[in-house]
Amino acid sequence: MAKTSTTKIYNFFDQKKALQGGLNVTDDPLIVGPNEMTIAKNVLIGQSLSRQKRPGLENYHTGDYEGTASYPASGVPIRGILQYYRYGSGTGEVYEDIFLHQSDKVWSIGTRTSEGINQTGALTLSTTGIPSYQVFEGILYFVTSETADGYNKWNGLAEPPTAATAATAPPDGVGKLLGNYFGRMLMAGNPDFPFRVYMSAALDAEDWVSLDATSFDLTYDGDPVGVTAIFPELDGRVFIATRRSIYELSTSDPSSLAAFSIRRVTRGIGCVGQGSVVATPNDVLFASDRGVHSIKKVVVSDQSEISFLSRDIQNLWVSMLNAQRLNQAQATWEETQNLYVITVPVAGETSNSTVLCYNLTFGYWTLWEDVDARSLSNVLVSNRQYILAGREDGKVAFFNPSETTDFGTGYSFVMKTGKFFPDSMMTNQFRFTACTILVSATQPSTISLGWFVDSVNGTRTGSRGQNIGTCTLIWCTSCNCFKSYKFL
Repeated sequence: MAKTSTTKIYNFFDQKKALQGGLNVTDDPLIVGPNEMTIAKNVLIGQSLSRQKRPGLENYHTGDYEGTASYPASGVPIRGILQYYRYGSGTGEVYEDIFLHQSDKVWSIGTRTSEGINQTGALTLSTTGIPSYQVFEGILYFVTSETADGYNKWNGLAEPPTAATAATAPPDGVGKLLGNYFGRMLMAGNPDFPFRVYMSAALDAEDWVSLDATSFDLTYDGDPVGVTAIFPELDGRVFIATRRSIYELSTSDPSSLAAFSIRRVTRGIGCVGQGSVVATPNDVLFASDRGVHSIKKVVVSDQSEISFLSRDIQNLWVSMLNAQRLNQAQATWEETQNLYVITVPVAGETSNSTVLCYNLTFGYWTLWEDVDARSLSNVLVSNRQYILAGREDGKVAFFNPSETTDFGTGYSFVMKTGKFFPDSMMTNQFRFTACTILVSATQPSTISLGWFVDSVNGTRTGSRGQNIGTCTLIWCTSCNCFKSYKFL
């Protein structure tokens, strides 16, 4: 890289501190450092540690079926969504579908250019149930938070696949949650037995009554809900949560029911809902009423506030979100930037209008506004992974890092840093005479920048718009001039 005057600027700020720093909404903004942000709307901090605009939303569907009877309905939230891979019977050919819940129907979308297919068949489904999906032996099973929806399956092994049908539930009735442990289906959330977990026979998701199947009850300790989540398997264990506790299911011999054991590992920290649970390569993240946690840290720590992943946004979590609808939160993991991304309802609203984004590598939070995604999942598009969004308006979309607009319409990127003191001395707070802003672009862009400088000589305010190319822009508010540098 050729030397330019940017080297001096980076040295002044300290390169590492200048680039990093997530959202911090502590009760006392005076203790928020200059490298942290008190406002971080539509900001992405990825593996490069730069602060950049979040990925823009792009329609998953490129055909002309949207808004027709051959596509999920416009204006109706998509409550659950996932990309499901299936394999043709006898041929082994790989097929893929976007499978989703909307209103009282389930749909499959085969490709980005094909019409959606109503796969509801003879099922009678509710318009409000939050789905829980589990792919088991190649078949997609699902239940919802409304147990009247039943225990159902979509067998996509044939091409074209037939509609979804009812599956055989435990004799006690249908639950609200599904999981999988060593080739056995797990089900929980039966309202008549809220603390009971059912385990199917090995390799049979519909055998709940043979000698190879069983059920067990968690400890009733005044918990208000019962089982709220079944976590993905981690290091040979499965964690099962209520609203206030977490239990560990383990086994020394998966072929023997006598070798399975259950024990409680937390008190006071549970899970708000299975939608918030996300598996990463070496951990499982989830949300409680108190914040966002790592199961590894929760199990081994003293469960103090310092073990919360959401410590920097704790004030936001407890004051901004709709506590009555936290079970509506849904999350996913973005592997290219190592992000935990969760869509949540804010106070006073019933929809999931806001997304909170956590950088697992560096521990930074940002907030994405106006996404309006009721459900999130992962999707492969042209063999690249993206975040798939089932939106409140019925659109199926994905976050495209190369897009700077949502469906062609621009959206704002806003951030505000903590207090800046020259040379880190509070006595110098009125000695600013200018500030320098560095902005880089990967494509020709139009930017609007504003500033406010308070000094002993009075205040200096202003704003300026500028068209820039693929370069780094250095803007000095003292002389109100721009200089562009291309790094070689």
